[in-house]
Amino acid sequence: MKAYIDLNGCGSICYTRLIKALNEYSSDIEIVEDKIKADLIVINVNGRRDKVLRITKEILASGNSYAIIQHCLRSTRNKNTSDWLDIWKNAKVVWSAYNLNHKLKEDGNNLDFNFYHAPFGVDSRIFYPLNMERKYLACTTGLSYLSESVREVILAAHQVGGKVAHLGTADIKEDGVDCFTNITDKEVNELYNQCHFVSGLRRIEGFEFPAAEGLLTGATPILYDAEHYKDWYSGVGEFIPEIERNQTVKDLIELFKKKRKKVPDEYILEGKKRFNWETIITNFWRLCNG
Repeated sequence: MKAYIDLNGCGSICYTRLIKALNEYSSDIEIVEDKIKADLIVINVNGRRDKVLRITKEILASGNSYAIIQHCLRSTRNKNTSDWLDIWKNAKVVWSAYNLNHKLKEDGNNLDFNFYHAPFGVDSRIFYPLNMERKYLACTTGLSYLSESVREVILAAHQVGGKVAHLGTADIKEDGVDCFTNITDKEVNELYNQCHFVSGLRRIEGFEFPAAEGLLTGATPILYDAEHYKDWYSGVGEFIPEIERNQTVKDLIELFKKKRKKVPDEYILEGKKRFNWETIITNFWRLCNG
């Protein structure tokens, strides 16, 4: 089978990692660069329901098939699963890190499509522990001070005298914050290795690649205590309630005040198992080819 991977406007570094893995572990699937030559179109979905519906109808009309990788749902303009049913029902497989079965039930719908519930992965050849001083209390990521709870982590770190490393923008002008942009994967690995915690505190929904990558370097992931995070980080991460921002700062202060312990080797091994790209991608392609 020949497959074409449609980024559909998704352009952050996490999608680059995903596309690389889809290509590397394609097995008997031939990845093509020309959509016209493909039997299967893999569509990355980050909202824009009407556009996706139009694309999928065109694919079906041409006699081809498609698969969906659903990156967002509740944070899109079309939050209800009912809006996506026509798209999901006609797909060969729908892959999401969110438990769409539970989301469907919340909305009064039933699961009647081929659903692949799986996390995204981490390349353990790139992210691994190094013998480095952990001079940063936490690492945050994102393109602005206000998104992904970056502000809350910085404020909490200030209160306990800790430094923060921020990856993604140089626009944060705060004492005790070092910003990093456009660095290599090797440098990202070294940065995580200098942090006690890596924040994955995105509100509403998310998977948060940095949290998984940081875990493999021996940094503790911090997540909100929502189902979509607990599904993948239970037992290996720290969780705080997803509530109003001032209380989030207080909860982070209490977390940061605790005696910091070395992440156990078994946590890192468990992370390598849970976030193994080869296993995740091989199962996805098997379902597409079924």
